[in-house]
Parts: sequence; C-alpha cells; structure tokens
Amino acid sequence: MLVSRPFAVRRTTRFAGIVAALAALVIPISVFAEAPRAEAATLSGAQFDPGRIIDDALFYDRNAMTTNEIQAFLDSKIGSCSNGQCLNVYSVDYGGRARDVSANGNVICEAVPAGRYSIAHLIFTAQQACGISAKVILVTMQKEQSLVTSKSPSLTQLARAMGNACPDTAPCNPNAAGVANQIVGGTRQLKAYGHSQGSGPGTLFGRPVGTQYIGYSPNSSCGGTNVNVQNKATAALYTYTPYQPNAAALANLRGTGDGCSSYGNRNFWVLWNDWFGSPTNPAPDRIEAAFAAAGGDGGWLGPATSGFQCGLVNGGCVREHQNGALYASYTTMGNPVSGAHRTYWNSQGAQNGVLGYPTSGVYTGLINGGVYQNFENGTVYTHPGGTFSVRGGIKSAWVGTGSEWGSFGYPLSDELKVATGGVYQQFERGRIYWTAATGAMKVPAATAELMAKEPWIGAPTSDHLCGLVKDGCYQVFQGGVLYTSEAGVWPVRGGVLDAWSKIGKEWGKAGYPRSVEIAFNGGVYQEFDKGRIYWSAKTGAYFVPTASVEAMGRFPWLGFPSSDHLTGLIRGGAYQVFQNGVLYTSEGGAWPVRGGVLDAWSKIGKEWGKAGYPRSVEIAFNGGVYQEFDKGRIYWSAKTGAYFVPTASVEAMGRFPWLGFPSSDHLTGLIRGGAYQVFQNGVLYTSEGGAWPVRGGVLDAWAKLNKEWGKAGYPLSTEIPTDTGVYQQFENGRIVWTSRTGATTYVAN
Repeated sequence: MLVSRPFAVRRTTRFAGIVAALAALVIPISVFAEAPRAEAATLSGAQFDPGRIIDDALFYDRNAMTTNEIQAFLDSKIGSCSNGQCLNVYSVDYGGRARDVSANGNVICEAVPAGRYSIAHLIFTAQQACGISAKVILVTMQKEQSLVTSKSPSLTQLARAMGNACPDTAPCNPNAAGVANQIVGGTRQLKAYGHSQGSGPGTLFGRPVGTQYIGYSPNSSCGGTNVNVQNKATAALYTYTPYQPNAAALANLRGTGDGCSSYGNRNFWVLWNDWFGSPTNPAPDRIEAAFAAAGGDGGWLGPATSGFQCGLVNGGCVREHQNGALYASYTTMGNPVSGAHRTYWNSQGAQNGVLGYPTSGVYTGLINGGVYQNFENGTVYTHPGGTFSVRGGIKSAWVGTGSEWGSFGYPLSDELKVATGGVYQQFERGRIYWTAATGAMKVPAATAELMAKEPWIGAPTSDHLCGLVKDGCYQVFQGGVLYTSEAGVWPVRGGVLDAWSKIGKEWGKAGYPRSVEIAFNGGVYQEFDKGRIYWSAKTGAYFVPTASVEAMGRFPWLGFPSSDHLTGLIRGGAYQVFQNGVLYTSEGGAWPVRGGVLDAWSKIGKEWGKAGYPRSVEIAFNGGVYQEFDKGRIYWSAKTGAYFVPTASVEAMGRFPWLGFPSSDHLTGLIRGGAYQVFQNGVLYTSEGGAWPVRGGVLDAWAKLNKEWGKAGYPLSTEIPTDTGVYQQFENGRIVWTSRTGATTYVAN
C-alpha cells in the first residue's frame, strides 16, 4: 500500500461492474452464503450509518478473542478443509516485525516475534500487538477474499488475505503479499490510520474525524456526500477503503447494487452484524466509562482479562476483569457484577434470565451487613440468610413494608410457584404472594406457618387487614379466610364461613375461630371462642354455643344442628333444632327433647305451657320413657303415646306404680279446681284432698254417682283392702267393693 501521500487509497472492495481483468479479485456473493445471526436476519440498509460504521471500543479491543476462541470460530465457519490451505488448518512461518512507533511518538504496534504460527495464533498476536480486535481482522479477511468461510482457498487469495497494499488504481505491492504479511501488515495499517490522525510534519496519513466528503466509488462521476465521521474506527475504515455504499448497495445488503456501488465498508458492517452483533453498540463505550469510574486498572475491579464479548441479548456486551465483569447493553449503562451477586445472577440465567442486565453497582450499609444491587427487572440482596432477588409486584409490596428494614425483613427465597397459580416469596417474617388476578398480597409469618400446614388454603386474594375486635386481623385466601386473634391463626371456609358470617363473625356470638375444621360423623365442626359451628351436607352449617356443645357430647344421638341457636324464650331460654331432636337451654340446663315427648310438649305450649323447660333427657321406664320438666314429666310408651303429668301426679304415680302410663292429657276445670288424668289402669284425680287413683268397680260405681260432682265428692285415698274386697274413701263417704260378687255399695259418712 502506498504510504507516501496523504489519503492514498487502496483498491475498493468491491464494486459491481469491475472490469474483466480484475474479475478474479471481485468478492463473490458467497461472502454471505451462510445464514446470518437471528437478530441480523432483519438487518436493513436503513440502519447503516456512514458516519459510525463501528464503535471504537469494539474496533480497538486488544482482548476481543483468545487464540482458542479464534480457532473455534474458524472451525465453525469452515469445517472440513479440501486443500490444506484453509485458515483453520494452515500454518505459516513469519519473520517477525519490530515495535512500530509513529513519527509523533505514538506506539502503533508492539513487536511481533518471528516464528511458526497457526493462523488463529497469528491473528491473536496481531490483535495483542496492535490493539485491533481479532474480529476486525476476521471480518476484513472475509470481505476481501472470503477466506473465513472458504474450504479451498487459493494461494492468491491467501497472498491478498486482507487486501493490504492493493490500491484500486495499481497492482498489489509484492512486498506485502503472503497471509502472514497481510495479517500483521493489514492490522498495523488499520491501527496507523486511526492512531495517527492529524496533518503536518511528523504525522502519518489518516482520514480525520469530522465532516468530510466521501464518494460512492473510484468513479468521481458517481458522486458522494458529506459524512460526519464520528470516531477513529470509522475514519480508519474509510482510509482503508475510502468509499461509502450508495442506495443501491444498501437496498440489496447481501447482493449487488449498480454501476456506482462499492461494497467494502458495507460488507464489513453486514458481516460484523451477522457474526458478532451490532458494531455500533454503545455497550463497549459504556463499559469503558464504568471501568474508568471504578478506578481503571488500579480500581477494585482490576485490569481486564478478556476483550469485549458482544452479541448478547439486547445488544449487550461483557468484559471480564480480575475481580468481576462489566456488562452493558443498548438500554443499560456499564455496571459491574461480582462475587455472590454474580454467582446468583448466573444461576438465574444472567442477562438472558428474569433479572436482565445490572443497572447499578453494589450498595452497602444495610441492616445486618446486607448489600443490594439493582437489575433491569429486580434487585438482588445478599445478607446473612443468603442471596436472593426481589422483583415485580412482590418487590413493590415489600418496598411498601419498608424493605429489609420493615416488618418482613430480608428475602429468604426466590419466587416459588403456587400449585393453585401464581408465585410467592419467603421473607424473614412472612411471605408475599402474587397472582395476575390479585397482584401482590402480604402474609405475616404466623399466617404463613398455618398455610404450610393447610395447603388447601391456596394463595391470598387480599392483604392482611387488622383493626378487628380485640386486635384481631384477617386475610382472604383462595380457599377461605384466615383469622388472627389471641387464640392464634385459624382458617374458616365454605359453609362454616357462611354460617359464621350470618351471626356476625368475630363480632357475633361465636367469637374468633380456635381450630381448623375437624371431621365429625361425615361432616365437620370448627371450634370458636364461644362454641362450635357444625356442618354436614344434609343440614348445612349452624353455630352451637358451648353449653349446647357439652349437651351434644352427652347426647350424641342428636346429630347435626339444623337451625340457628334461637334465643328470646321465656326466662332467658333458648333452643336449637337438631337432626334427631330439639335442644333447649334454660336455668335448668341444656336438655334435648324429641319424638313423642316433643310432640306432647308442643301440644301443651312447650316452655310457655304448664310443663315449663326440660330438666333431663329421656329416661327409660317400664318399656317406655319419661322426661323431667320444670313442673312435671312427660311419659311415653308405644301403646299410649306421650302425655304430660304434673309434679303432684308424678308423686302419686310413684305411690301407685300399678297405674301404668298416662293415656290422656292432664285435664283441669273440674269442680273446686280439681283435675284428672287417665292412665292405663285407672284415673288419677287431683283435688284439695290430694292426688288419688280410682279404678275398676270403684270407678264404675263412682261414675254412677256422678263422680266429683255427685254425693261422694273427690277421692281421699287409694283402694284399701278388706277381708271381702276393697273400699275407697271419698269426701262424703266410701265406696265398698266386694270381690266375691263384684257388687259395690256407697256408704255415706
């Protein structure tokens, strides 16, 4: 290449319509024969910026690739070689090159030792010596001679590998021929063009940064435009290949344009996009700025241990350093990731994961020695409990509690899936749940513990809300409602919850829950402060106060309640209907009434009637039963049915057990306040003279005398035996019955 004149130009690479004599030098369409990267597949000529073809940070990256990475890249592009001259298998002897310093004292390239080199190692050595990215060298060899993908390159292609010292207007310089000379010399030229900008004595030629006219081809009649060349790397490319692509070349990015098209810088830009991602990514410059802000080589990150590795998601790049790595992307500035945060971030998929790129450094000074770092989609915290991230709706809710300083403390897990949908995250003093339908809901530790024991509760659908009676709190969940009180944390759901709501929940007569649902006879019950709520499929759910619950324990045959517990009865009484009876509560206790006894009691007005409240359960009696009430008993047998017997008559029944069961109601309204009741074996009359039974022949004789209305009056005794039969005393005489004849005689007093 000519170096004696400023802006000496080499042969353009490559424009359509080149003369036949140069046809062998035209870059073929096979430069782009392989499929581009996914993000480059939609590349458009409208994206090409002639003033910024590539960023300086990418172009002048002396650590861009290692020898092994270059070798692997060549192997991936070439595969099997057909003639032993492919870049991935070829080795060359190189005579070496001394350290190169410009006329104004700037180091252009460090020395390149003599020796035998693989192509990959020679590219790496040139990269290190001159500070030009190996990616620039690879792209240049492809755009010039298609060498990076060729399976059978010719010696002529190798001799002109980078097109160095091959002007458009003259033959190639034979002293620069050969693949080794091309790689080292071409790399040196690219460095010199950008490094020695300026004019006047002591400077090498180089196109300067700034606005200047750049043509479309060597044919000046094709025209050109003024281009604002924005950086040294772009200036170096225009010095190496001094033409910009015209509209026709940009309209057909991987093909030919028109007679005024040139392709060198276009092909450089397209190939870089295809292989490495955008060459005008701001990420490398942002990484450099972050590195400088961290103190450069002497800062905590230490010197770089790799070049820029770009092509990451969202135009991202990374550069490794001794003590961490710097990341940046199109939308994020340069930020470091190191230590526990980097280990954790990598475990989450790094920049491809849910967190995205870092957006800050590490902040210290948190409670208990904690630190945190912000990422695009969350924040990573490290504290004595571990390293975890907080993000999205859960993060917003947590920040609302005061973050690590607040009521929930630090995170103790990442987001975990909930079987019923959504996610939750464990914190030191509780959990925060999130679903798309509900958003984020906070769950205190005590509530979370119960949730773990009762997974049917599902995820919360409300926040934890306090201010209830006696400092209680509640929280709604998918499967029920959790209530917190001095009795602990307990869930209420379904029919039990409905019944509890009907009676005023925690403000009502049941109070707060004190247990979970407990299986009971094919249904369930749940303990509350002042009783239980029972539920079965047949009866539904009803509250039973403590006194009635105790009675249920004594009388399990009652079954489930089938009505509310109803108050407002006489003298403060209450009742509740059950499957197999009715339980009444009064000052006499809680007692069930059922069947025929209940029917008979109902006929006489229940607690409002002459019997009053029950005072016992049914008691077996002579093949039937009786039940105590305030003012007597109700007797039942299968033969007679059930009837009420007042206390005085009950006492008489005790004296005269032969009476059997009552077979009629106790009837009042007789003369002088008397009453009577029919029994199986007689009639019991009550008057001011007491309660006395009358039966058989005596009863028949008394009936003929018009009973209590007649001359005999009320009975004053039971039958009294005599030698010949019996007699019974009445108010005004006696009736004598003779057993031999069955005759009766009334004898007045």
